[in-house]
Amino acid sequence: MTALSLETMRSRVATLPAMPSVAMELMLAFSDEELEIETLARKLSWDQALVARVLRVANSPFYGLRRQICTVQEAIVVLGLSSVRMLVTAAAIIGQFPMRARRDHDLHAFWRHSIGVACCAKLLCAGVRQNPDTAFVCGLLHDIGRLVLVHYYPEQYAQVEDYCIREDVSRLDAERAVLGLDHAAIGAALVAHWNFPAQIQQVVAGHHLTEAAAPSVLTSLTHVADVICHALEIGAEPVGGVPLLSETAWAAAQIEWSELTSRFAQIEAQIESASLLID
Repeated sequence: MTALSLETMRSRVATLPAMPSVAMELMLAFSDEELEIETLARKLSWDQALVARVLRVANSPFYGLRRQICTVQEAIVVLGLSSVRMLVTAAAIIGQFPMRARRDHDLHAFWRHSIGVACCAKLLCAGVRQNPDTAFVCGLLHDIGRLVLVHYYPEQYAQVEDYCIREDVSRLDAERAVLGLDHAAIGAALVAHWNFPAQIQQVVAGHHLTEAAAPSVLTSLTHVADVICHALEIGAEPVGGVPLLSETAWAAAQIEWSELTSRFAQIEAQIESASLLID
């Protein structure tokens, strides 16, 4: 077994590329509904990879538009600033890691699960007065630390998966046993490196620790969305099982089961659309 220190991981993530500046501007301006559309569209046009991903989703059947959207400015006018801002941020995050295949790790399934948690968290936040864009990003980033392990420490992460199967424990417990730290701590270090707001860093760090202390509402929403998506096998991975649902998080999220089940079809439709962001 190979233990990794948090300092080692922080040094590793410090070498990763910074997030595209336009994505960070959008992230930090989630509460600003008066952004200049022309200015935003001009900045986005500098990153054609982002533009291509956003337009691909904008023209998906989910939005049911009668004409094709050809520019970011059109997308903002037709879909709204909130939707485009969410898509740009998601595309930027996904684009930070290559989609090339890794042995014994399905990156498409990873991102599909992350997108699922993002869409689910966004829908769940309606009753608790949380910003839906922020909830979406929290869901998208919640497991990002695993990608650091998969891409940069593949041999150690193979040991984690072997331990998970052999000892029949959760992936989180296997990470702690084999590596001495878990993907939540690594993910928190990465989103701090990317300069995401403190509340998002806290969600990434704490989405598995909901019984240790009173969780924030955003942390609770992300935790519940994660459990739901595992239970529905949305991008499910072959080992690790469904995480235990925290009663504390469930209560903090203020979700009615009957209301949640009625939204499953809507959640799945959004996931199908947003999954077009994956190459």
